[in-house]
Amino acid sequence: MSKEIGICIFPTCTRKEEKAGYCFLHKIYSDMPAEKKVLAPLPKVSAKRKQENKQYKKIIKTQVKEDNRCKVNSPDCTGEMEGMNHAQKRSPKNLLDRKNLTPCCNACNRYIENNIDWAKAHGHFVSRFEPKVLIASHDRELNTTIIEEAQIVE
Repeated sequence: MSKEIGICIFPTCTRKEEKAGYCFLHKIYSDMPAEKKVLAPLPKVSAKRKQENKQYKKIIKTQVKEDNRCKVNSPDCTGEMEGMNHAQKRSPKNLLDRKNLTPCCNACNRYIENNIDWAKAHGHFVSRFEPKVLIASHDRELNTTIIEEAQIVE
């Protein structure tokens, strides 16, 4: 059996030769080690999130300089601010939203996580799954319309 140039050396195969004399289907029979793809490692934090985290740390630092007292005042409160509580869990949409942030100590933050009913009652926890509504009211003295966002609480 003579080998034709450019044809797979596997018996009865007439496909074009690729590496070591075998076609793409039969190259598993060659003695060459399999090609390994080198994958680049994924970054732990995206470049965009790094920038957001820098801004978030600046917010915390300025809050500590202004007033470093805990504003949650749970039964476990230590009184000194150590971070921020996010009334609505952190997400790219609300990470830097100051309306969503409350200065608090780690003990209060833990208390909020463990006592959701207490946190809801005191305004320290807002579910992002509960529907929101817009409430409009008109002030006749000032001749203005006030539109507020509210959540339906059952």
